Amino acid sequence: MSKVSSGLKIKLLGELTLSIDGTSITGVTSERLQSLLAFLLLHRNTSQSRQQVAVQLWPEVSDTEAKANLRRRLHELKQKLPGGDRWLRVEKTTVQWVQDDNCWLDVAEFDAATEAVASLQTSLQTMTAADVKLLEQAAKLYQGDLLPSCYDDWIEPHRDQLRQQAITVLDTLIPQLAEHNQVRTALGYAQQLQRLDPLYEPAYCHLMRLHTQEGDRASALRVYHQCMTRLQDELGVPPSPTTCQIYEELLRLEDMPQPPSGDTMAVLSTSPSTSPPTTASVAFPADITVPGWERIGSDVPAAPSQVQPVESVRPPVAAQPAARAEDDDNRAIYIERPPLESLCHDTLLQPGALVRVKSPALMGKTLMMDRILAQLATESLRTVRISMEMADRKTHFSDLNRFLRWLCINISRLLAIPNHINDYWDEEGMGSKMSCSTYMEEYLLTVSDEPLVICLDDIDVLFSYPDIYEDFFGLLRSWYEQARTYTSPIWKQLRLAIVHATDVYIPLNINQSPFNVGVPIELPDFTDDQAQSFAAQHQVDHLDIAALIEMVGGHPYLLQQAFEHLKRHPEQDLATLLKGAPTDSGIYANHLRDCWLDIRDHLDLKTILKTMITTEQPVAVDAIMAHQLHSMGVIKLQGNLAQPRCQLYREYFKTHLDQLV
Repeated sequence: MSKVSSGLKIKLLGELTLSIDGTSITGVTSERLQSLLAFLLLHRNTSQSRQQVAVQLWPEVSDTEAKANLRRRLHELKQKLPGGDRWLRVEKTTVQWVQDDNCWLDVAEFDAATEAVASLQTSLQTMTAADVKLLEQAAKLYQGDLLPSCYDDWIEPHRDQLRQQAITVLDTLIPQLAEHNQVRTALGYAQQLQRLDPLYEPAYCHLMRLHTQEGDRASALRVYHQCMTRLQDELGVPPSPTTCQIYEELLRLEDMPQPPSGDTMAVLSTSPSTSPPTTASVAFPADITVPGWERIGSDVPAAPSQVQPVESVRPPVAAQPAARAEDDDNRAIYIERPPLESLCHDTLLQPGALVRVKSPALMGKTLMMDRILAQLATESLRTVRISMEMADRKTHFSDLNRFLRWLCINISRLLAIPNHINDYWDEEGMGSKMSCSTYMEEYLLTVSDEPLVICLDDIDVLFSYPDIYEDFFGLLRSWYEQARTYTSPIWKQLRLAIVHATDVYIPLNINQSPFNVGVPIELPDFTDDQAQSFAAQHQVDHLDIAALIEMVGGHPYLLQQAFEHLKRHPEQDLATLLKGAPTDSGIYANHLRDCWLDIRDHLDLKTILKTMITTEQPVAVDAIMAHQLHSMGVIKLQGNLAQPRCQLYREYFKTHLDQLV
């Protein structure tokens, strides 16, 4: 990470501050000017369309007025920043912040630090002092939320992502410091985590553990009561079973003889446990799980490909072996992709939760959700999964009222309860949306004391019916908001899972839909190890599939197609299969043609794709176009750089793009 002692210095985390060679820059004070500067800094690696920037920053005015506002603010920003032309590259249709070594930006430094943390090739048990120092550097850089004075819609995803990265860093750092008896330092970071999200229970669990490690049980008990009061006042819910279990253990300790100062941990180690002793089990029973603590002592490497959102303190989804084909030809093979399963499961245990599971088609979203719903059903939750593919398009998608009635009737059917929809439905008097909400609130949520998890699968089917999805997505958003605010306590019984393919790209009013709230979960490709496990479950692990992985990457569907083809045609070898793979006569012909049809009539997409295919290195491309191609599943993104998702797509698209020249 760079260390700039002179030049331009910009802080966006906590509050906006600017200085040049140690002297404060005080002119950038208006909200619009700060928002513009933040937008350009956060998109610093690629030039931005001036029209898109204007629409993002001034969405409430006409395009003409928005462009005029942008032109004035760019001129003003150039005047306010010393050497403004050096930092702002303003072209006729684009604008870009020019980042170089003479500009220190805290967000860039934080991104670099978290990327370095994510790349650590070590287990949490074997972290070195240098690894812990790297975590501390990242934690110190995060001085607060991203530009908290800005309330624009565009900044929220950036703010949430940075906050989640900070939570992950702190969750990992705190138990590491405690392991090395740096308790006072760890307490400071635990308090930072608590300030970051006062409703994040693991922060209180960290504090309770650390105070106990210091021998200060009174402070640990005080933290519990703070947690209990905060959750009750803000959410109307009690602490989780994990937090309560730590509290009960503290009460048990109060009844035990007081050990000499510093020996509290030794006394606690006498607690019976069937698990090998770790830092976590020395302090509390082994089945109490707090992020970070439960991983110390594990031999499982902690080297995720990117900083992941923090999981809740609930127990993980129970591990189940993947099914083998000979056991049941109709049973799909499932390979876990930790920590996505436990993150989704844990989130849906929370009152009023919403998860958004997304990926390009054929990545295993439905398989994962079926597995998670089955697990939740064993934990006193009612679960239903409804696929939009099951609706009759000419009938149920003909108008909103018919669609909502179809939805409610099928929820009742899947819950095995009587259908009383006619007792609550009044299309003319209340309207279909209010009727649907009434049926949900007064019947479906109250007929049982158990929470209700509704998984809406294949929600992208609705994208072809704007008259339905615009109202329905707004309805889902209103249910989520009611569950969050508890205007009617019964809504906290509802948990929503929205599952959709990203191949269809449509503009949405995200403030009137569920697509910018809740917990996003995006399914990645298989890792090499997961692909090898997938091959073993298909009973083709005798093959050297390294060449197949080189061709199709970790794409689950493409791997499965190859495995099944080789089992059906044992006379064909893998080399022959791979030779014909990127052609219109190979086993992937139908899939590749479908991908090409999505792109063929879009000149801008073809132009960008051709740029990527002509070089082996990732290239910087227009952010909006890159997002669209990534959503289609044909490219992969590395920050602001893009390249074809796998060699199969590179070779197939190259052939078809060359034919157009």
